[in-house]
Amino acid sequence: MKNVTRVLVGMMAVLLAASIVGCAKTADSTDTSTPAATETSTTSSAATPTVEVPDLAGMPPGDASKALGDAKLTSGAFTWVTTSTVEGGAVVSQDPAAGATVDKWSSVTLTVKSADVK
Repeated sequence: MKNVTRVLVGMMAVLLAASIVGCAKTADSTDTSTPAATETSTTSSAATPTVEVPDLAGMPPGDASKALGDAKLTSGAFTWVTTSTVEGGAVVSQDPAAGATVDKWSSVTLTVKSADVK
């Protein structure tokens, strides 16, 4: 049980670091390996800029956090679940869903399958 706890604590530390790094990424990045944000605007000058939420399903949490930063979004809470339908350590769902239009720098909650422990 101690080993499982250590693995989970280690994974949470990596996720937190990846989230911080992903949010600190500058807008002039040339990395095209993650889904790009789609900015939209409205006719009102007081309207908040919006972006489209990328599809994060199947990504490791660190990659998902980076993709959110690239899309001008932030990662919210991580919920850990156990399931046999996806590989360990991958995003299984997100809220809001992929394709949703949200305010820039909104938070996206990720549900991640716990890593497989052998």
